[in-house]
Amino acid sequence: KQLSIFKRLYFKKQYPERSHLSDTKALIEEVRYIVRAHYNIASTYNAQKKYNEAIMQYDEAIRYIDELQDIKPFAWDDIFFSTFESRGKIFKVILKDYDSALKNYEIMKAKIKTPVSMSEADILIGDTYLAKGEIDKAKEIYEKVVAEYENTPSGRRGFFSVAKKQLQQIENGEKIIGMDSVVYEIKDGKVKVSLI
Repeated sequence: KQLSIFKRLYFKKQYPERSHLSDTKALIEEVRYIVRAHYNIASTYNAQKKYNEAIMQYDEAIRYIDELQDIKPFAWDDIFFSTFESRGKIFKVILKDYDSALKNYEIMKAKIKTPVSMSEADILIGDTYLAKGEIDKAKEIYEKVVAEYENTPSGRRGFFSVAKKQLQQIENGEKIIGMDSVVYEIKDGKVKVSLI
């Protein structure tokens, strides 16, 4: 109900809380509110094991990324990352729909073109290949992230250290905890996937 009321007034500048904000900042905050509301609704569906309804809510949240198309993508990371991550996790772990999970992370890369989000998306792509049991493909993705980001300036490094650690864990036969809190255990060339 709260989301419905908010959307009726969306962009109409009728909220006193936004009077001191620039139009750009107000837009960012409004989109943040709407995305968070859809995310929370999706979380409730997840708790009820209504995963298709949850995905619909994540889809609705992601749609708002286009409202920010004229704003620098660095403003988007903290608004949309959790939505992409959670949506991909349902596809990957619950539905075992790896193709949809991979597509989800590719959309993330295409929409949020910052080193942090693009490297996170690549690691999550590697994690998805790991979930599929394609260990060599996962390693290839992690190696790509390390090669691409390790020697770049600190503000553009992304999450190469996570990819590097996961490569070491695969090499040492250790449990791997993915960026989305999915646990991967490799034994005898097979991958067991579980949630923390």
